[in-house]
Amino acid sequence: MNKERSPQSETVAWTGIISDVTLAVAKGSFGYISGSKALMGDALYSGADAAAKLADILPWRSEQGRKSKQRIEERRGTKEPLLAILFSVFILMGGLQIAFSAIRDLTDGKSSTHGQLAFVTVLVSIVFKEAVFQYQYRYFKKIGDGSHAAYVNSHRFSLYTSITVLVGISLSMGGTYWHPLSYMDPIAALLT
Repeated sequence: MNKERSPQSETVAWTGIISDVTLAVAKGSFGYISGSKALMGDALYSGADAAAKLADILPWRSEQGRKSKQRIEERRGTKEPLLAILFSVFILMGGLQIAFSAIRDLTDGKSSTHGQLAFVTVLVSIVFKEAVFQYQYRYFKKIGDGSHAAYVNSHRFSLYTSITVLVGISLSMGGTYWHPLSYMDPIAALLT
């Protein structure tokens, strides 16, 4: 994205970040309450989206002292800000925890049908995410800075993840009728 942004562009970008954080908290909370590993994985994906957008928008270095900091970083060989590295580590640890928990559920034979709460949460989050995406996409396409193409790719993967979770949860709800379907939530968590 552009380094020089208008106040309107800042507002649109922050709308995306705040919506991703809100979705991550809501999906994580309802995923924990319902016991859906797939929904918690989707929450982690939304958190990763928010962290990536935040890393794009924050000015990590000031113009003052940029040359001296650049020389120090070149000596160290790192150019990533500490905050971005911490976000990456937390997201990786969360993803591994969800994956191990899903594998444990699959191997222990623990299967549970995750209720309508998880299903409704995923549906509402898809609709909300699509509304925010349309707002951002139309704005950045209107100003013609080329960042709308990046939003399309990011949104596509986020949408695929949410659809995978939706299918996993809905099939898991069918586990009351046919027991093997109740394993679809942990499988969707692994795919997420």
